[in-house]
Amino acid sequence: MKIILIAFSLICLTNCKAKGNTENLDNETLFVLFEKSKETTKIDDSSRKNKDLINYIYSYSHENSKTGSFILSCSTFFSYDDQFKNINRSKVFTINKTFLDNNFIIDNSYIDKVGFDIVFEMLFKSKNIFVIDKSEIQGNQITLREAKLSYTAEE
Repeated sequence: MKIILIAFSLICLTNCKAKGNTENLDNETLFVLFEKSKETTKIDDSSRKNKDLINYIYSYSHENSKTGSFILSCSTFFSYDDQFKNINRSKVFTINKTFLDNNFIIDNSYIDKVGFDIVFEMLFKSKNIFVIDKSEIQGNQITLREAKLSYTAEE
C-alpha cells in the first residue's frame, strides 16, 4: 500500500507541472475524463473470459482541428505474455473526488478548445495515461484506469 501511495504521489507531482505547459510532455502523466457525447463512445468488453477490456473512442472533426480519432484502451493486461504469466497488471486506483479539483484533466471541452491535433500530440508524447470514466464516479470516489493510446496512422 505504501508503494502505491508513493507512486500515486509522484504521478500527481508530475502532472502538476503539466498544468500550465502543454509542450515537452515526453515523460508526463495525463488524466482524461471520459464523458459520453456525440464525439465519444465507450465499448465495454469485460465479458471476455479472463480479460477485462474497455475502449474509450474519441472521434473529432471540429473547425479548429483535424478530423481524427483515437482509442484509449483500459485492459487488465496490455500484452498476452503478461496475461499468460499473470504479471504486470495495469494500474487501477480509487481515490477521492477532490483529485479532480487539483489536477489538469483533459475533457471534451478542453479538446474542443485547443483542438484534437494538439490533444492527440499531448497523449502521444505522454508516458502514462489514466482515464476517469464520469459514469463510474460514485459519491466522493473516482476510479483511475491506466490506458494505452491506439490510433490509425495518417495516409
